[in-house]
Amino acid sequence: MASSSQDTPKEKAVQLASAIQMFIEKEEISEKEQNYGGITVSIGVATMDEWTSFATVNELIDAADQNLYISKKTGKNKVVF
Repeated sequence: MASSSQDTPKEKAVQLASAIQMFIEKEEISEKEQNYGGITVSIGVATMDEWTSFATVNELIDAADQNLYISKKTGKNKVVF
C-alpha cells in the first residue's frame, strides 16, 4: 500500500484515540451525569498496513468496530487496537 499524507501510523492512531479518551474522562460533568457514573468512552482502533489483510475499507471499519466491543467487554473507558 502506498503511503500518503492521509495515512496515520498505528502508534499515532492509538495516541490520538487515547488522548480523546483521557480528555472525555477528565471533562467536568453535571451532577445529573455524575449520578449515572460519569461520562466515559470506549474506542476501537484498526489500521491498514502491509501486515494486515483488510481488502476493503469496510473490513477495516469492521475491525475497528470489533475492537470497540472488546474495549466495552473488557472494562470500558479504554482504547483497544
